[in-house]
Amino acid sequence: MTRRVRRTRTCDAPGCTVEVTRGILMCRPHWFALPRPLRQAINAAWKERRIHEWSANCLEARSFLARSAEPAPAVSAQRSYQLQAAMLGERPE
Repeated sequence: MTRRVRRTRTCDAPGCTVEVTRGILMCRPHWFALPRPLRQAINAAWKERRIHEWSANCLEARSFLARSAEPAPAVSAQRSYQLQAAMLGERPE
C-alpha cells in the first residue's frame, strides 16, 4: 500500500490560509513580519534539534502575529509557492 504524502501545508500564522511547502513554517509575508531575533532563534533551535525550544519559539511567533495590529500583506498561494520554490532552488511548476 502506497502512502500519499502532501507536499504542502497551511501557513502557521493565525488565520492565514496560504499553502506553504512542507518544512516551511510560515508564508513569506508572515515570516518577515516576525522580529529578526525571533526568526533567528527559531532557525537555530531547528538546526540544533532543540525541539522544546523550537516549539516555544514557534508559539511565541504565533502569539506575536496574533497581537500584531497590522496584518501581513496578502500574497496569492501561487506566488507564495513560486517564492518558496526559488528559495529552495527548485523550478516552480
